[in-house]
Amino acid sequence: MIEPATFDLAQQILTERGEMPAKKALASSDYHLTGKINCPACNQRYLGTNAHGRSRTYRYYTCYTRNRYGVDRCDAPRIDADALDALVLAALRDFYTNRLDQAQQAIAAARDEQHQARAGFQHELADVQERLAAKEAVIDRYLTDYEENKIDRDAVARRIDKLSEEARQLRHRQDELTVLMGVDDEEPSVHYLTDIRDRIHEIISKGTFQEHKAMCEALLDELRIEESTATPIVRIPLSRADIPAILELDTRTAPEGAVRKSRPIVGRTHHHANPVATIAGDPLPLPSSRSRRRGDAR
Repeated sequence: MIEPATFDLAQQILTERGEMPAKKALASSDYHLTGKINCPACNQRYLGTNAHGRSRTYRYYTCYTRNRYGVDRCDAPRIDADALDALVLAALRDFYTNRLDQAQQAIAAARDEQHQARAGFQHELADVQERLAAKEAVIDRYLTDYEENKIDRDAVARRIDKLSEEARQLRHRQDELTVLMGVDDEEPSVHYLTDIRDRIHEIISKGTFQEHKAMCEALLDELRIEESTATPIVRIPLSRADIPAILELDTRTAPEGAVRKSRPIVGRTHHHANPVATIAGDPLPLPSSRSRRRGDAR
């Protein structure tokens, strides 16, 4: 019996491989934390918004409900986007600088879960493959009957359409299970965590705005808002092969033989294509919005 959480994880694989509209909107956003914050009052997403003052534009994260319908519908606070982005970048840097021991423990626990689940995946995979073979055999029989004029075309088409959809779903599940079973038996080195740390420092000190944003997308699972604090939930890649592209080190400084291989594997979270563990970072003080000027957004 497969746990519901494990099944839900596998169901994400096609979404992770596709180009969903929400992902396109995320990619085009000029805010680091788009899609990462849920409103503590109404549970809608926070959006990047702005307000125009006399001499500059002010950037905020604002609850969708408040932005769309006003404070009468949701009075969750706007958050100063520039201040919050800076706090989150510093939190990622500090986590990978000061909490690598906890990161290693999380990696070991996540890999143990993967290995324990693999036996269940193998059993289900055998069942799925057997059912898929049976569906394909029935489709072949219908096609043979049609070729021998034993059944009319419309009846064949209706039946094969239904069987083909069932076979497609089984192939989908077969693909998911094959991916979920792709766990190496050999325990990997965790020295790559220090490489990530060094790359974070480099991006913060020398990187572009878009590199800062890409790093937040790669290493931040979500930002949980509670009253006056914001708690970052940090992602930790489970192996060197799973390091997101933005964090790859220059090949001139990478250890010899440490060539990163790309592999299509579903992640342990809803937002990330490679397998990761997650740990809550230290709570951050929630920046307040600047005082509203005439013409500011709600």
